[in-house]
Amino acid sequence: MKLTWKDIQPYLDAARPRHPVVLIYGPDHGLVKERAKLLGKKIVADLNDAFNTATFTGEQVVADPARFIDETRAISMMGGDRLIRIQDATDGLSTILKSYLKDPAKGTTVIIEGGDLGLKSSLRSCCEKDANAATLPCYVADAQDLAKTIGNAVRGAGLRIEPDAIAFLSTAIGGDAAQVKSEIEKLLTYMNVNIDGKGAGTITLDDAIACSGAMGLANLDAFIDAFMGGDVDAALTLLTRLHEDGIVDMVILRSVMAHGRKLHQAQMMMNDGLDAASAIERLQPPVFFKRKPAFTKQLRTHPPQKLARLMNDLLTLEGKMKSSGTPDAVLPQTILSLAARAGKAA
Repeated sequence: MKLTWKDIQPYLDAARPRHPVVLIYGPDHGLVKERAKLLGKKIVADLNDAFNTATFTGEQVVADPARFIDETRAISMMGGDRLIRIQDATDGLSTILKSYLKDPAKGTTVIIEGGDLGLKSSLRSCCEKDANAATLPCYVADAQDLAKTIGNAVRGAGLRIEPDAIAFLSTAIGGDAAQVKSEIEKLLTYMNVNIDGKGAGTITLDDAIACSGAMGLANLDAFIDAFMGGDVDAALTLLTRLHEDGIVDMVILRSVMAHGRKLHQAQMMMNDGLDAASAIERLQPPVFFKRKPAFTKQLRTHPPQKLARLMNDLLTLEGKMKSSGTPDAVLPQTILSLAARAGKAA
């Protein structure tokens, strides 16, 4: 069963999973882990309980499917339901899982953690089409979703936040759900939120900028501007820093692509008669004011045809990263040559 985005939160809020097999997958690795842990605890109180929980990697199940089947059929020594966790699952699991879904064990829930499984993934297809399975996709939040997440966290801590501050943070924060959560916690700590999770006051733009140094948030924007400006040396240095910050390559690539789409939106408004400044002001989420000069310059140096070629190259790069067995090795090999081309005249 394929869950749409409207179905996911009610599914997570339910007392327990409604399917004997749940596949959680997507590029947001932190969110995959978080949701797997959340659902797992609805089955067993302790995920490390050796009597009621068994954990495999995808490779282990493929190498020894009989052991996996035995664990699903085992009866809990202490009573209650059993949880089987499969981590780092790939399409190699498809055949075994398809057979298991024909007769899933009663009282056992299998929770599978997968990566960024594409539309052609046999594992994803198997679970989407089977009534005994549910699929929960986990995608990296865009700037608008991040703005909501930040706003909710700030209000929940008893704080207020200025619009410019939330605009800055929503475009500067990078990474998956786990990293976003960590960075928001650092922001609240910076604002002296107490141990009970409550504080007072307003987060200003200066607060957000000051805190960004500790969180490493500014590196992603700086990388994008270096990339679009053709500064290969700066792009390479900043790419290294992003890796040190724990930001995965797929997040970096999609951030560059999101920036390209924002440039395209501004170009469309300019084609309708607006000047560059007016088009930039209408973009949502807004362009952080300190980045407006760089954004304006990029509109001049990346006319529509050049931007379209660059976006097509980035889409091709995304496909290579998805199909590669080592996606994090693909980006550095290609991004620097694209950066060099981005800095050349159209």
